[in-house]
Amino acid sequence: MKRAALFVIFLLTMFVATSAASAALLMPPATFDFDSLRPGDNSAAISTYMTDIYGAGVGVTGWSVDVEGSWLQPGLLGGFQDRYVESDSYNQHQIVLSFAVPIISVQFDWATSVDAFNAYADGALFFNKDFSWSLAREGNSGLITFLSPVSVLMFTDNGLGAIGIDNLTVNAAAVPEPATLLLLGMGLVGLAGWRRRK
Repeated sequence: MKRAALFVIFLLTMFVATSAASAALLMPPATFDFDSLRPGDNSAAISTYMTDIYGAGVGVTGWSVDVEGSWLQPGLLGGFQDRYVESDSYNQHQIVLSFAVPIISVQFDWATSVDAFNAYADGALFFNKDFSWSLAREGNSGLITFLSPVSVLMFTDNGLGAIGIDNLTVNAAAVPEPATLLLLGMGLVGLAGWRRRK
């Protein structure tokens, strides 16, 4: 009975230590305002900039993705006065961000030069603005929290005009650190040793 009580105390200690170590590894929110980039910088430069701020790899792809200096109608709603990321190709407008460490929430400024702006997380639509007439629009998404971590964000429209994103803030999902995994492994070895003695 005494050994069982010690074993339960050991397991509780391992659980508390593992939880504390995991909580300590939450990455702080990362905000990308793109203001340090130059107009015309391509997706590779944007990816390097975002990776440096995020602390983990961020891939940037899409159709004619680059940095622009001011929106088509700057100041329409007060945003997009400085640098932002834009997709402005002839057929398709798409900005795709791939995060090496998945994210659990996002907030961003958005703009479209025509009638729609859509955002997808791992292929599922999570933000949609449709308008009945063609007119440049912009706004802020507000904080959006996902039910499970996502790795890919895609911003697009109905293919008729340019789209832009700015002031993107993401929160990374917790990543287990080596010390946490070591504590868990020690707990499992202790459990195996205890079972073997019996």
